[in-house]
Amino acid sequence: MSKPRILLVDDDHEFLRRFLLLGEEHFDLKTATDGSSALRAVAEDPFDAVLLDVDLGKGLSGIDVLTRLRQEARDVPVIMVSGDETPSTIVAAIRAGASDYISKRPNLELLRVKIEAALRDVAWRVHARSMQRSAMSSWSVAAPRCSQCVKRSSARAG
Repeated sequence: MSKPRILLVDDDHEFLRRFLLLGEEHFDLKTATDGSSALRAVAEDPFDAVLLDVDLGKGLSGIDVLTRLRQEARDVPVIMVSGDETPSTIVAAIRAGASDYISKRPNLELLRVKIEAALRDVAWRVHARSMQRSAMSSWSVAAPRCSQCVKRSSARAG
């Protein structure tokens, strides 16, 4: 089984280095250090999840990148990773479509567990959509037959 593909977007090179050391065993990792390169990476190559810093320094912010991803209808889970734990920032990220928000301060193992949880959530949503499409397809075949049965029953009763 192949490793989940994760894009890690952060302008903090030390954080990138630490996460790469922890995560390379579990994930196929690619990094970006600014919002524009993150958007290019996602457009060029599908990822299973994105870890995105709120404050990317110059250029687009993490919230800007997240907003653009959601406008493009990309359903990839995005976990915001930041040292900024102010409630207004967390609320803004969640409202913009973040799957989760985690501080850079906890150990990176917690971040790995959060990524795995987000990936499971996406897998369930994909499965549910597939089941819904299957049910709708079955209903579209059965509906005309049911309608005919109702008409026949009405004709007999009438």
